[in-house]
Order: sequence, then structure tokens, then C-alpha cells
Amino acid sequence: MGGSRRPAAAVAAAVCVVLATLTLCAPAAAYFPSNTPLPVAQILENPAGYHTTPDGRQFKAKVYQVNGCQSTPGNESGHYMGMGRTMFNMISSAACTMVDDPVTGTPTYTAFQAFRIKANGFRFHATFTMEDIDAEPATSANWTDGWRESMTAIGLAGGSIVRPMFWTNTPALVSVQDQAISGAALAEVGWTGFGDTPIQGVAYQSTTDMRNMGASDMELGDGHVYFGTPIEELLIISALSQTNRFVDMYTNNWVTAIYIDWGCICLASTTYNRDTIALIDPAVPGKCNIQSLTKTPHKCDFAGNQWCRTVDVAAWYRTTQYRADMTCDCAIYGIRVNRRSVAYTPSSTFLTDPW
Repeated sequence: MGGSRRPAAAVAAAVCVVLATLTLCAPAAAYFPSNTPLPVAQILENPAGYHTTPDGRQFKAKVYQVNGCQSTPGNESGHYMGMGRTMFNMISSAACTMVDDPVTGTPTYTAFQAFRIKANGFRFHATFTMEDIDAEPATSANWTDGWRESMTAIGLAGGSIVRPMFWTNTPALVSVQDQAISGAALAEVGWTGFGDTPIQGVAYQSTTDMRNMGASDMELGDGHVYFGTPIEELLIISALSQTNRFVDMYTNNWVTAIYIDWGCICLASTTYNRDTIALIDPAVPGKCNIQSLTKTPHKCDFAGNQWCRTVDVAAWYRTTQYRADMTCDCAIYGIRVNRRSVAYTPSSTFLTDPW
């Protein structure tokens, strides 16, 4: 279902400045640094048991059917659907349906399908789209008769839950909603030590337009995800927010390729001091002076023990002579640098390491 789709990073609004052949965009270029596509199915289907990206990083993945939520035999979650998409499949019954918390009323994931993705010795930023979050056209005038879908994603870093940012297209038949996930369900996917945890997710919203979406309208059911805090593990979840009252069926939705940030194994170079032209006030463009900076540059090096993100940053050059107070007018240009992100400590037994 559906045609070609831009990654979630391309959806963000940006203000761009064109300088000769260089285009600098803010905040999107800085806010969404992801660039390397990683389909979940590419990890799941790798005969080695893990996937190695072109820059040398390793990921492994696993499909979970939590608390009895089943897929169609022979059409299980994890199949590659083309265009970078990986499919979720589940039965449209109470076995895969969220439960309202008896005290707060918060819709809670207790039984669901999930992809768990784990990185070998590093943390990563991620952005992707959860697609085709739709509903069954009601079998009567009552919108509560048909199934309705919900999806979410959470990360893990240093033993703590990391929550991403979610947003939808405009217009949309889905919305970002306050939800929760049960501690027992988290334990079933190997994330132990957590109680019921408040999160957000993207769920079918409309009560007037119950629609099983196709290629022409699938963007109405998109939920975009961005992890601004780097994570070690990623959990992507698909469930029903409402079950079918009459006949159990099977439902599908998709997740696009995960876009992870560029980078390399890196090594710190010698720290040095230098004078540079920089903005006097970051809120006032075009007015600079000379400032002394201390830098520890990092270079890509397979002997390193750090992971660096490759990022485009703004720099400034002088466009007028210095005034008596050593200020000047200045203009922006862009440079690409390696910024130390996290320690890089890959395991030589990654494939057999316990989940």
C-alpha cells in the first residue's frame, strides 16, 4: 500500500539560507540529523543474526508477541514490504487490544506486537514513521463496533526509558495521545524493573470517519517519531485501541526504515586554543567579534573508543574591516565536523549476548 514516502526528517519545517552551492537549514538540519536508512526487516532477515551498517555499526532485532497477541500464521510481523517498510500483523480481537487503567482511565499497552532493536556498544538518534494506523469501517452506525489501531515507540538508554517526540500530518485521522505501557508487558520483552509507565503514542482519533486506508489516503494514518536523546535499544509497538465487536479479523500496519545519524568510530585529537570569528549575540545575526575557543577535535579512526556524529554546523566569516572595538559584520557558512556522541564499546559476542 502507498507510494514513495519521504523520511520523517523531511517533514519538519525548516528555514533555509542559500549561500552559493551551500544550503543551511534551521532548525530541521540540526534537529533531525538522521541520514542512514535501516529497515527493521533487513536486521530481522539477516542470516548472520545481526546487521552491519556501512559505517561498521551492528544492530540485532527480535519480534515479540506479547501476552498472547498473535499474528496470522505464515504472515507474521517482520516481513519486508518494499520501500523500506516492515509489516506488523495481528488479530483484531481483545488479545491485542489496549486496556484502560482502572484508576486513571489511561489506555495501556498490555498485549501487542513489538519489534525490539538493539545496538552493539553505542547509542543512536532515530527518526521514522509508523504508517497505516487506521480503523475498520463500522458494521453499523455505531463507531464503537469496528477495530481501531494504535502504535508507539520507546527507547532505552543506561537502564532508563527514553520517550520520543511524536507528530502527525495535517490533515489526519490519527492523533498523538497520552497512553501507558504495563510493567509486566515491558518485562516480557526483556525490559525488567519497570512498573506501569506513562508514555505517548499515535492512535486512530476520528469517530465520524472510520476508514481502512489505502494507497491514496494512507498519510492520514501516519505517526512520525524522533528520538532527540540517543538510545541503546528501540521498541516499536503495534496494538488495537479498540477491538472488533463482532468478527475477529487480522490487521496490518507498517514502520518505515529507521533513519539513524551519520557517524564513525572516532579518536580525540590534541586539544588546542584558537581565536575565531563568532556572533556577539546569538540572537543578532551578522554582528561578530573575535572570541577565544578551546577545541578537542575528533577524527574518524577505527582504533578509537568513541562514537562521533557527523553534523553540519554554522561558522562565520568577516565581511567588513574590524572596527576600533574589534567588532565586524559577518556572514554565515557551513562546515561538516565530527562531534563526539557517546563511548563506543562493542561486544565481540553480540550475536550470542542475552537479550
